Amino acid sequence: MTLTPEDIQSKQFHVRFRGFDVEEVDGFLEQVAENFLMLNEENRTLKTKIESMTQDLEVFKQDESSFKNAILSAQKVADEMKKKSRNDANRMLTQAHAEVTQLKDEANREIAALESKVDQLKGMESRLITDLRGVLNDYLTQLESQVISVSSGAAQPSPTVEVKQPVPARKQEAEPPLYEKITVEDVEDSWLSQAEADLESDEDDRTASRLSGPAIGGLDLEDEGPSVTIPDMDDDVMFTLDDPLDVEVGRRRR
Repeated sequence: MTLTPEDIQSKQFHVRFRGFDVEEVDGFLEQVAENFLMLNEENRTLKTKIESMTQDLEVFKQDESSFKNAILSAQKVADEMKKKSRNDANRMLTQAHAEVTQLKDEANREIAALESKVDQLKGMESRLITDLRGVLNDYLTQLESQVISVSSGAAQPSPTVEVKQPVPARKQEAEPPLYEKITVEDVEDSWLSQAEADLESDEDDRTASRLSGPAIGGLDLEDEGPSVTIPDMDDDVMFTLDDPLDVEVGRRRR
């Protein structure tokens, strides 16, 4: 049975002979009831605080669990990101090594192909130079034989030729003679100049026909390829003719 302040205040005692003072007992009971009421109020307040603190503790426990879960999740995400970054870095590094190796192989193949092509071009150049030297030697031989034959023909005596000179229209005061005597030396000079011009024309025609003809040494000169410069006859090739008539004509010209 729970005792309340009202129970204390309403408590009745039986009166006996020579018993306690009734008023004194009632006063004491009033004090006890008041103290008991205060204790009940204090107890109720403490219980309320305990319940509130218990609820806060439960909230803190839940928050702690949430924090722990958040920390674990963040740690897990960080570990996964590290692992993924490491895998991506390794994959990119492997791919870069493969690309570098492929580029090196392609560069080596291109270098080998270019070196082979250079060797082929050098061989073609060597064969072309050899063939051109043979052609030029043939031309020189033909020129020497033709010049010798022309020089031999120029050694024959030439008759004296008289050429009629036209009279100028504006110069009537000093009239030149109607006939001018031409010497043998003049005829020889004119004949030699004409012969040299004819030889140069024949040489150009033969050179053009030989170069535009069949391929030399298995090479087509008309094909596109490395440019070949034919040496100048006047600079690269020198020959002399020891014909006395030519020497004498040169002296007379001077």
